[in-house]
Amino acid sequence: MIGLAAGSVFILERDSLVSLSVWRAAIDWPGTSLILSIMRTQFALDLRTERRKSGFTQSDVAHLISSNQSLVSELEQGKRRPNLEQIVDLSIVYARSFEAFFGTLMSERQRVILGQVHTLPVIEARSSNTHNRPGSINRLEKRLTEALAYEA
Repeated sequence: MIGLAAGSVFILERDSLVSLSVWRAAIDWPGTSLILSIMRTQFALDLRTERRKSGFTQSDVAHLISSNQSLVSELEQGKRRPNLEQIVDLSIVYARSFEAFFGTLMSERQRVILGQVHTLPVIEARSSNTHNRPGSINRLEKRLTEALAYEA
């Protein structure tokens, strides 16, 4: 978890028998920029678990995704985030969806975007380019609210 308070950032560590997870956050206050550097994530643990369940070695996975063993190791340790191509490849290899691998990150980003929806500037003069904007904002807010409520 990340604790935030009036321009302060708290670094929280969680120990478990399986892993050590460390989250760090940097805030550009009062802007809306939130940069999360997640060293070990649920994704990394899920990736390792899926590989072990499948019986693959890190070298096997590296070969299948046209990469090298050190990349797979770094992904499994949470030291590196995969690019989009690697995410797709890993989803195919393990027969898992993107959201299954990145559920925690998806939830966090949904919360951030929902917060951003509430701070969108009001456009007084509508034009043909913005006539769908109010409906799109309402649909986005509803979709994010429902998704976050479903997870709770």
